[in-house]
Amino acid sequence: MGAQTLNRDPELDAILDTCSKSIEKHCLIFHPERFSRPFSSKHRELFEIIDDPKVNKILVLAHRGFGKTSIFTYGLPSQRICFNDPVKQDFI
Repeated sequence: MGAQTLNRDPELDAILDTCSKSIEKHCLIFHPERFSRPFSSKHRELFEIIDDPKVNKILVLAHRGFGKTSIFTYGLPSQRICFNDPVKQDFI
């Protein structure tokens, strides 16, 4: 019995690739029930910092309700688990 080739959906592959590189997209696609409100420009600044592989540690000071806990408790860990990110494994 020969090896079977999986027919992969290019659109799905593109979405998964985007989610693996962008915490913002990952949160919106994988956790729509948790991240149902639109992100602000301040959220996007935070996401750029999180997505930067050169940044090891950050301190986030933001108002209550900003989404700090949701981002760092749901979004970020699930992104790193789903995409097995070896660069950022120290988080888990």
